[in-house]
Amino acid sequence: MIDRDQSELAEGYRLVRSEANRFMQDPEAMKTQTFSGMRSGFQAHDLFATTSQGAVQDRTEEHLFSSDKAIVAARKRL
Repeated sequence: MIDRDQSELAEGYRLVRSEANRFMQDPEAMKTQTFSGMRSGFQAHDLFATTSQGAVQDRTEEHLFSSDKAIVAARKRL
């Protein structure tokens, strides 16, 4: 298991980065260093990816066709 960088944690082991502070993105770093504007650490990017996805979509009324075989197979695996 990878230990979380202690600078990513506030008092009570709460995460410093959140949607409320836009995951502490740095606009200047977005222009000059990385597209995301976040540190290169795994934890910052993982937090962003897992919390910013939005609501799970209801796919029960979806009508898939034979050309969607790959989608059906992927969903069965999940």
